[in-house]
Amino acid sequence: MKKPQLRSTNSILDDLNDEEGSDLISTPTGRMTRSAALRRAHGIARRLERAGLDNGDRVAILCQSPAEATIAFLATLMTPYCAVPLHPMAPQAAIGQILQSSSAKAVIADRDGLLERPAATDIIMIGTAEDVPDDTGSEFRVAPQDSDDIAALLYTSGTTGAPKAVMITLGNLQSMAEELVVDFFRVDRSDTLLMAAPISNIYGVSLIAVALRARATLSIPAAPRPDAILEAIERDQVTFLAGIPMIGRMLLGAVGKSDHRPQSLRRVLLAGTKLDPALADTFAATFGCEVMTGYAMTEAVPLAMALDRTAFRGGYVGQIAQGIEARIVNEAMVPVAPGEPGEILVRGPVVTPGYWMNEDANTQAFHEGWFRTGDIGRLDDNGHLELIDRAKEIIKTAGHTVYPSEVEAVLAAHPAVGEAAVVGAPHEGLDEVVVAYFTRRGPNEADLSELRSWCKERLISWKLPRKLVAIDVMPMTATGKIAKAQLSGAAQGTS
Repeated sequence: MKKPQLRSTNSILDDLNDEEGSDLISTPTGRMTRSAALRRAHGIARRLERAGLDNGDRVAILCQSPAEATIAFLATLMTPYCAVPLHPMAPQAAIGQILQSSSAKAVIADRDGLLERPAATDIIMIGTAEDVPDDTGSEFRVAPQDSDDIAALLYTSGTTGAPKAVMITLGNLQSMAEELVVDFFRVDRSDTLLMAAPISNIYGVSLIAVALRARATLSIPAAPRPDAILEAIERDQVTFLAGIPMIGRMLLGAVGKSDHRPQSLRRVLLAGTKLDPALADTFAATFGCEVMTGYAMTEAVPLAMALDRTAFRGGYVGQIAQGIEARIVNEAMVPVAPGEPGEILVRGPVVTPGYWMNEDANTQAFHEGWFRTGDIGRLDDNGHLELIDRAKEIIKTAGHTVYPSEVEAVLAAHPAVGEAAVVGAPHEGLDEVVVAYFTRRGPNEADLSELRSWCKERLISWKLPRKLVAIDVMPMTATGKIAKAQLSGAAQGTS
């Protein structure tokens, strides 16, 4: 059969064309060539087109299988529709809220995802490639696309209230892939990239874009566990791995219990939180690979990258990426002198155009065309960036962002809770953990086990409070606001 070819204005998808029959995906159960992925994704794309959707309509992706989620994402890139990847482990309430807030018109779900139908009667359920015959045509025509078209909405917060959906344009994806492949990761068709993150995470989306651009292979472990990751590295001779520093610590712990140490890794990115130079050195020595770190966020990938491990120091995240402008400003939004601390502002082709249908968030996040990261840092004359701290109240745990207001809203909705305040407490392995303080409402007694169950039903795992603390009176500032600084101080010893 003639190898399929893609006719597209989308340079990301153009890289699926491969006359050599190279593999795109490897899993514990088998491998999939680029040609096979192209056929299967196009079968789903045609199903979407027949569903009568309009240009720009949102299509949610809810797949337990990372391989099927990847194919589903490729399918949406072939259409004029916008992907809304959902975390496969998210509570049903969180899934329903995102479907509602995004006004999703269709859901691509694998068989496991179909077991619990989302609570929306006007949503079209479309099976994944397992349920759709391969498209056997020799030429695939993709709907005309522009670099400003929204390719995906990635939700960075929220299972309550109004979560923020980061708009990722086709141009963002193309710039992201080019910058990461050429300047930072330095991968090509000989490389195999480990993909342990779901596509609802910017790590997952960026790895798909990089694999397509570099014509590399994605290795998917049986589960996001250290033993399964090590097994995948050995099985597929993985050469590149990206993850948060906690993943590095976990892999070191797992390999320490074994006599065998995989030696195929060549480059490893440990980023998302501050990287301890000692961890980088130990990982490099154990696996015989280069270790790099960097600075990015869902709203912009990449912003900076540090490739030279000898330059690592606390908070150093590398040199500002090509095509990215960065400045450090004070509270009045006035640029500060080189080396002085302030808020990091950025702009460039990898930066999101904003949050979907959220003018309040956009007003707060942008200043005269610059994106406000909410992070505090220093920038020297050579474009080297040091990350000092995160925004005051945002909690970073295991590479995930937790907005205290989300957890507070869940707790406050419980009939036995009066007020709630959530802060972060330092944790050696996770950077921070969530600690929640609450007062009781009237004579009602708030049972801690009941509150934990209440939260578990409404929050994804990393947003769950590690500790719940009942207090009689919530401390207040002179201006009538909850004194979170006081609570943060009290939480220091709770983790």
